[in-house]
Amino acid sequence: MVGGMSSTDLLATAASHLAAGREIVSFRDLDMGTQLTRPIIVKGGSHLRGNKRVLSRGNGLGIERIDREVIGSPVKTYET
Repeated sequence: MVGGMSSTDLLATAASHLAAGREIVSFRDLDMGTQLTRPIIVKGGSHLRGNKRVLSRGNGLGIERIDREVIGSPVKTYET
């Protein structure tokens, strides 16, 4: 079972990718992230179409842009 409650669209996208990529996930409750008035993901990620969560195309989670104002600045970044 994969699901969440009162979580963000970012978590919904990550959980959707996990559920889609693992055969052991038998049940999915992926309507999370619908109660937020201001989404974290601005472009890409996943979205609800009716009662199904649709994954976007692209690399990784398919997230192209996030709202930094919502999540704030990173505490620490690592550069290689």
